[in-house]
Amino acid sequence: MQHNFLTLLLLWAGILMMTTLGCGMATTPEAEFDSLVEEVWLDVNQGKLVDAVDYLSKGGTHHDVTPDTAVDQDFTLPLCRKLNELEGVTVQALLYDDDTAGFTTDLMIELPADPATRSKIQSIITEMDEEYSGTINNEWGYKWLAITFHEE
Repeated sequence: MQHNFLTLLLLWAGILMMTTLGCGMATTPEAEFDSLVEEVWLDVNQGKLVDAVDYLSKGGTHHDVTPDTAVDQDFTLPLCRKLNELEGVTVQALLYDDDTAGFTTDLMIELPADPATRSKIQSIITEMDEEYSGTINNEWGYKWLAITFHEE
């Protein structure tokens, strides 16, 4: 009888702890980033995603806000093309409704589930970052990846 009481007590303590801690599902930076993309960038800000290669090929810009830079043609567009060669990967440009200047703030990838493809994505970005004079920032979620080019 005492064994059953101890078992029930431990079970009750476990349930109480899971309830208090939210079942151990602490918010991770990756989950927070995915929420930011879906709930703020795409929903509240009414962002829309368009094919980045088409967008950049037709004169849209990501980095080149001044005429004296050629980062988009020399680095951004080649990176997008190389990433698009991976199975299940399409780089998209994030645009907002008030975008009249043809400028995207972020290049986005809805990440494939395959860990090997995710690893290839990271390798390609790292290779291009080594060639680029600035920094290619990439923020990873579980579902989304955002890529931005920055000068040093």
